[in-house]
Amino acid sequence: MAHGDAATAKALEAMLVSLIELLGRLIGDDMATKLIGRGLPASERRDATSDGIREEA
Repeated sequence: MAHGDAATAKALEAMLVSLIELLGRLIGDDMATKLIGRGLPASERRDATSDGIREEA
């Protein structure tokens, strides 16, 4: 509360970026991308593949 919502959001974003980069190093970028994509709700997955190309599972 001392630093506000913007600072909290920025810190969470930085933490998620670091976590995803580490996951990519551990299991590979392709596998990490698929794993993260499977965790997204269906509407967000459609937005992420806006060019109409679907990735194979």
